[in-house]
Amino acid sequence: MDEVKRVMTENFSKDAVIGREVYSRVYQSLTEKEKREEYEKNKQYFSEPGEVTLSRIFIALGKDPVATQQRAAEIAVQAKSGTADFAALAKRYSEEPLGKDGGKIGSSIKIPDLAPEVKAAVETGASGSVTDPVKLENGFYIFRIDERKETKVLPFEDEKVQDAIGRFLVGQRAEKQVEAYLATLRDDAFIEIDQRYQFENSKVKSAQIKRIPYSEESAKEKKKRKKEEEKKAEREKKPAAGSN
Repeated sequence: MDEVKRVMTENFSKDAVIGREVYSRVYQSLTEKEKREEYEKNKQYFSEPGEVTLSRIFIALGKDPVATQQRAAEIAVQAKSGTADFAALAKRYSEEPLGKDGGKIGSSIKIPDLAPEVKAAVETGASGSVTDPVKLENGFYIFRIDERKETKVLPFEDEKVQDAIGRFLVGQRAEKQVEAYLATLRDDAFIEIDQRYQFENSKVKSAQIKRIPYSEESAKEKKKRKKEEEKKAEREKKPAAGSN
């Protein structure tokens, strides 16, 4: 568990450093012109889909599908002609519990979320219009569009638009800068091998190597490292002197 915590802490610290040193820098470098150009190129992605509020009349698919369809068509004609109120027709003919409430489905529905057959029937209809019978698996449905909201393109200044554009551009540009930043850290680092793996003639795996940037090396560690390097250099000189 301690090892898991250690790894998670190291990963979090690494991500935090990269976020501070790279992503935030890239984000701050973005100009309004660049963001606006991205908005204009992809305006279709910055929109809220249209919505409809519907009422419906349901006619269950009986033993005779042709007769059921004909009955549904006759009810649709009455609803379209205005000779009878849609809610009254729903209460009279609809074969589902919603009929008691005049067929009202309830809250608005985003058009892309509708079943394909229903979407095709209502997506271009005006408020107050009634559809032809729509055949689904269990029967025929007649829909009335009680209210509709058209697709709305969000303005450039919208907070959600600004956030989405910023994230996209940063993600696009930061990848190479992250690689360059990590390469810089590697170039500016020395290798410290854990004592557990300092065996004579052993090959140390990369996973056993801890890289520490010089900037993070304490004065005490620098002094200790320098002293060890000097001792090592002296040991290497002695055999050479004895060989003469």
